[in-house]
Amino acid sequence: MDWNEVGAIFTIGCFVLAGLTLLATVSPFPWRRKQGEEVSPLHSAHRNHWIVVTLVLGFLAASVTTWFALHPRQPFDSTGHFVVVRDRVFINEKVVVDGKDFIDCTFRQVTFVYNGTAYFSMSHSNIIRPIQVETSSDPVTGTIIFLRAIGYLNSSVPLTYGEEHTPLKKIQPPIQQQGPSVAPPVKEQ
Repeated sequence: MDWNEVGAIFTIGCFVLAGLTLLATVSPFPWRRKQGEEVSPLHSAHRNHWIVVTLVLGFLAASVTTWFALHPRQPFDSTGHFVVVRDRVFINEKVVVDGKDFIDCTFRQVTFVYNGTAYFSMSHSNIIRPIQVETSSDPVTGTIIFLRAIGYLNSSVPLTYGEEHTPLKKIQPPIQQQGPSVAPPVKEQ
């Protein structure tokens, strides 16, 4: 268990204690009070409303913290330590590339899976199209969309997103044009 999980569990424990304290503070409960019993200012509906709102917000914050603690993003491995894959032929399969060094490999009609968790390398490899690229990482998806939008990705590679592989049809490379040439300034005589 890492410190994120410990912090999230501690936060939940604090709110459980706060809830128990609230129950002890507001007793006797308004619905259990005897008729004619005087109501202290602590038991006013307005004050109880704010206490309940504070507790609900606290529980929501603790829930969000716990979710992020139990579903951490995988950190990027920048060490450059690769698993070497040499002289393999991949045909019609998903190939996870994160953290691997492909040497003299052949990729025939594969789906490359890249989630941006580590560098990868390919050298002296043969890629036989068509190929697909799959990712579950939003930053990698954003990078792919950006590269397609500015014309650095081949428009024949289909772009999809999500579990259903919904096509991104509105991302097309721009029309490549050369910018205006700038003539040197003319000196007046």
